[in-house]
Amino acid sequence: MGERLDKKIDKLDDLKYLLLDHPEGLTKAEIARRLGVHRSTAAEYIDDLTERTTLYEPSPERYAINRDTYKVEVELTMHESLALHLAARLLTTRTDKHNPHAATALRKLGESLDKLAPLISEHLGRSADVLDDASRRRDPVFMHVLETLTRAWSLGRKVRLTHQMDDGKVFEYDFAPYFIEPYAVGRTIHVIGLRVPPNAVRTFKIERIRTVTLLDAPYKIPPDFDPREMLKDAWGIWYTEHEPTQVVLRFNRQVAERVRQTQWHHNEQVREESDGSVIWQARIAEPQEMLNWIRGWGADCEVLEPKKLRLELVGEVKRMAQMYDVMKQREMPLYLRLWAKADRKSLRLHRLLYHMLDVGCVAKTLWDTAMPDEFKLFMATTCGVNPEDASRLVAYWAALHDLGKASPIFQWHSRLSNDLKRVIKPELLAAGVKIPQWISDATTRHEIISAWSLTTQGGKGLWKDEFDASWAKKIAAMIGGHHGEFPKADALSSAQLPDLHRGDADWDTLRAELFVQVKRIFAPPILHFRDDLSQEQENHWLALIAAFISIADWIGSDEEFFGYVQDEQDLEEYLERSEVSARAAVAAVGFAGELAALETTDFETLFQRQPRELQEKFLQATQELNAPALVILEAPTGIGKTEAALYLADQWNQKHQAQGIYVAMPTMATSNQMHGRAAEYVAKRYGANVETLLVHSQAELKTREAKSETRESFEDSATQESEQGQARVTVRTWFLPRKRSLLVPFGVGTVDQSLMSILQTKHFFVRLFGLDRKVVIFDEVHAYDTYMTELFKLLLKWLRALDASVILLSATLPDATRRELVKAYAGSANLPEADYPRLTIARGNGTVETVHLPKPAARHLQLDWIERDVDTIAARVKREMEKDGCVAVICNTVERAQYVYEAILASQPGCAPENILLFHARTPRIWRSTKEGVVLEKFGPPEKSERPNKAIVVATQVIEQSLDLDFDVMISELAPIDFLIQRAGRLQRHDRGTRDFPDRLVIAFSLKPDGTPEFEKDTYIYHPFTLLGTYFALRHRSELNLPDDTPHLIEQVYGTESIEEISEIEMAMLIKAHDDFKNENEKEKREARAKLIPEPNDYQFKYGANLDLDEDDPTLHKAFRALTRNDDPGLSVLCLHRTVRGLALEPKAGSPTFDENAELSPEQVKDILLGVVNVRKHRVVDHFLERHDMPATWRKSHALRYHQLAIFEHGAYDEIPELQLRLSEPLGLQYIDRKEVK
Repeated sequence: MGERLDKKIDKLDDLKYLLLDHPEGLTKAEIARRLGVHRSTAAEYIDDLTERTTLYEPSPERYAINRDTYKVEVELTMHESLALHLAARLLTTRTDKHNPHAATALRKLGESLDKLAPLISEHLGRSADVLDDASRRRDPVFMHVLETLTRAWSLGRKVRLTHQMDDGKVFEYDFAPYFIEPYAVGRTIHVIGLRVPPNAVRTFKIERIRTVTLLDAPYKIPPDFDPREMLKDAWGIWYTEHEPTQVVLRFNRQVAERVRQTQWHHNEQVREESDGSVIWQARIAEPQEMLNWIRGWGADCEVLEPKKLRLELVGEVKRMAQMYDVMKQREMPLYLRLWAKADRKSLRLHRLLYHMLDVGCVAKTLWDTAMPDEFKLFMATTCGVNPEDASRLVAYWAALHDLGKASPIFQWHSRLSNDLKRVIKPELLAAGVKIPQWISDATTRHEIISAWSLTTQGGKGLWKDEFDASWAKKIAAMIGGHHGEFPKADALSSAQLPDLHRGDADWDTLRAELFVQVKRIFAPPILHFRDDLSQEQENHWLALIAAFISIADWIGSDEEFFGYVQDEQDLEEYLERSEVSARAAVAAVGFAGELAALETTDFETLFQRQPRELQEKFLQATQELNAPALVILEAPTGIGKTEAALYLADQWNQKHQAQGIYVAMPTMATSNQMHGRAAEYVAKRYGANVETLLVHSQAELKTREAKSETRESFEDSATQESEQGQARVTVRTWFLPRKRSLLVPFGVGTVDQSLMSILQTKHFFVRLFGLDRKVVIFDEVHAYDTYMTELFKLLLKWLRALDASVILLSATLPDATRRELVKAYAGSANLPEADYPRLTIARGNGTVETVHLPKPAARHLQLDWIERDVDTIAARVKREMEKDGCVAVICNTVERAQYVYEAILASQPGCAPENILLFHARTPRIWRSTKEGVVLEKFGPPEKSERPNKAIVVATQVIEQSLDLDFDVMISELAPIDFLIQRAGRLQRHDRGTRDFPDRLVIAFSLKPDGTPEFEKDTYIYHPFTLLGTYFALRHRSELNLPDDTPHLIEQVYGTESIEEISEIEMAMLIKAHDDFKNENEKEKREARAKLIPEPNDYQFKYGANLDLDEDDPTLHKAFRALTRNDDPGLSVLCLHRTVRGLALEPKAGSPTFDENAELSPEQVKDILLGVVNVRKHRVVDHFLERHDMPATWRKSHALRYHQLAIFEHGAYDEIPELQLRLSEPLGLQYIDRKEVK
């Protein structure tokens, strides 16, 4: 009996520990299996264990231990008990809140130790009384949050919480607690865990959590998460992802022994000096966290490093000395009274001279640490100085950028709040200037006054005879362009710049004193500008200096590094502080400087395979080619054009003939896929730490971009930006991908982002700066329309001027287009003849050569024609699906694709529904990116895909370019010949052995009753001329011989080669369509030219008109938008779903939700942007432009500024009278006529 009882007790212990290991609970069957007993015995054990501890059922038929009531048995020695006493004392002295659980725990420990250690027992009880004392803060919210987080941590379940920021804003997150950490210094408790968004480890101060709810969602702490490792460099709770900072302190001999008695940090080193003092040093994650501790030592502790921490304490000591009247406060210089930035909330000012020094220090740091040698050599030698001295020169020029803020139009801005005016008014009076009684809501910008002061003030300007007057005007114009556009030719005249705006003689004096201080501090060298510069070289230099100053201003305005300083400081000391901040800020931005010189490598090493025959000939032809150069590679799809281009770009970079690579793709979808390939190449060549940025209008916001969303500073809003300040918006958008994108060494994105550099947009010259000396690879060039090509030709001219190299890739390119592009870059259109496939090379000296490349194996592509009605297409797909295989149906419009997809589904083609996909662009990003991944997974190359036996994808043009896809069968609606050939490149693309299907392209088309082709809505996408030409060129063919037929077909449709077997009536149709096509092309060219910046050899460059085209605002007329394509850009609509949980990104459970009445956190903005769909249908666009449904709190986010909101209920949006919008994951966004709504 005793043995059976002991065995049962052991089994009950086993059951207890088993359930403790499984907080989610176990069923009777699972318990029986794990304990090795029958289910009835397991049931008996469960009943018996219930008498010893509390069990509950977290879900039906599952049993778990109630951890809130479970009691742990612990046995302690006397010395172990003392450890508990010490911990209890810390708990009571380093926390300030009433905690009944802690009090009860101490009393229980005390009772258990009564006999063993009565004094310890007594004091544990007293500690419990302290925790229960009435003087303790009662915070029921804190206790509820702590209890819920403890429960979640124990059970391994996520919580949903709301967290309040310093500024009072509250954001909601899902959170998985990994660790709970007390912070003795702050008397607080922190929780570390996974926060969603942004799906990254973050720390919350529990006292700032406002609500918390336990979720059913389980989580597991990653095995590599170690709080000790995370916090090992922290002084307390602040950790960093960067390298820790070396902190060096000197303690005088009076406290040296006290310092040695305690180990203050685990990696500290203490060294005794001969005078009895000690040097203490340690690597600390965030030295700022040490400030209170350092202050506590008073004058017995001196900060030696880091300099930023030392300077902060120096400033604090001075302020304390003034506050206690220890040091007499001298009168602040008048010029120091002026402000550059003002905080609306704290009403603190940042002094103008300090900001000017900040930007100057950033410019100097950028020059010294982040600019390539070739750039510095060109910039320095142009003005006759050496690169080392030029460092002081660019700092001087950059610092002068905001000189014009010393003016009444800025200092007493008409849009200043009354609170700020109350702060600023005494400062201006103390500065001895008159406060204007009235300044209109004028458009005079402070940067215009900067340029005027330097060149015109007092007759000759502040520069006077410092250097050549003509160059002074040019450089002043570049400085005056730091907010995005250069001053117009008459901008500095008295008619355009009234005295009231720039001020009287007193204001002139203040500007002169600021100028003198800046010049004294940065000590610029004497200049001797080259007199042999061509106009193109001069404009190149001016664009770069303008961009450089703008970039320095953006970085120098980042309040994370350059906080507001209102009190007077010694200028030399402030300069030291600013230099330290500048180094940190430039490092954080991540400019690469000179690319690391790696050894050149061969193609096989880089791509892990031998080059194909065509690639080998390409490599031979370009082996001795020096940059800058233009290379055009025309070859069929699938032969590795991108690899060849990347290899050539790599060679140029390694020879220091280029500085970085930008790959420009035709669409966002192709950019997304190419980004992965390019990132893999860059990581292999330059290391994992070198980033390849994804660049297009919907690329993700970066963490640093998101930080700037919460700015509340005022700089200047005289033009279009109301109180938020135009400069504030500029700082923020600088960190968005599109403006910063081209500045990184390696980027992949859309061609549109490079075309923005030659459109009259703000800061176009910053984009030109980003392309300087780069290798720019343009893929799928044949996809450019006439409007884009006109922009592209000017871009090529500017790229040549910027010493950038260009590689153009195309499967098919009309001969006339090739000549135009070569002429744009090289100035010559004399192209030697060479058969297709071919390589065209235009060297920097203007010489052009063409090279015939080996033809790939001949391909005999069969053609078949079917009616394009959806039932016929569906029937053909069903017939093809009688055998195993993968079918692609490519439609010309989204609407057609949706109809065809539904018809195929309804036909039950013998394919699993999950393998019938619809893929197009009118889909929220969250679904589109998922579907793109599925398409690549199912239909990608053999080594990278899991190909199903049977599958069907219905798609639009999204699959015809750059996506490496492979189908057995392809049905395509009639499209222009170059696009048909491109689509056929995805048909039987890879070697998969024997296929059961012929290499055949099935073309779906329609004829009118008179026998002529019917294009329907396809003419919205393609011009009737190209469709007609393609139809007439192909209709009598049953086969294409590729690549031999490619150039002839291209010339028949786009060029001068005649089409055979065409009637007079058909020829008349074609001529009429051609005339229309030509007229529309001329119109598109005129529209494009109206928006372009001057050519690189235009002397008007510095005064060129700037239409200030907007990249985003859909409410502007098309004439005032920075369009890189002539088709309708559409409208970005944010599609959310009304659910029982609130507004959700997706209708399914677990999707992120958003509060319409609360501001969005930066991470929530990233999430919500995943719901964006671009719509182009005029009725839909007009409807949303007339409405203002976006919550006002959400519009504060710059990223959502021009988005519209559509809220779907049960998948439908019913606010448009004549249409219903439907949204579903399989179909995307549909436009349903009201007559069809059931």
